[in-house]
Amino acid sequence: MTLLMTKKILVVDDESLCRSATSLAMQMIGYRVDQAANGLDALKRFISEQYDVILMDCDMPILNGIECTQKIREYETGTASRAVIIALTGSLAEDIEERCLRSGMDAYLNKSCSTEELQQVVQKWLVPL
Repeated sequence: MTLLMTKKILVVDDESLCRSATSLAMQMIGYRVDQAANGLDALKRFISEQYDVILMDCDMPILNGIECTQKIREYETGTASRAVIIALTGSLAEDIEERCLRSGMDAYLNKSCSTEELQQVVQKWLVPL
């Protein structure tokens, strides 16, 4: 088993096409991938599973990505673990990157990024074994 195959990613996006495309790209690189259709689903999965990286959309119904990230960070308080959360959003808001980082996300990418850019950012945040 390769190192990548041991890494697990959660792709969170309310748009099924974006969620599927991102998941497929990450699987083709060699990661294990789960999906969540909104922040509430992502939070439930996070609590029951361990993920190396969470790719988080920002604009979602029920619980948006910023609120979900804040809840994940609250949940992690007092524990030794900290998930890597990367914003992957198509939001055009001027201050979206700043809001993402302020909420506790580790990095920000626009959905228009290439698979190579996404792979580079994900790999940057993964700690080698």
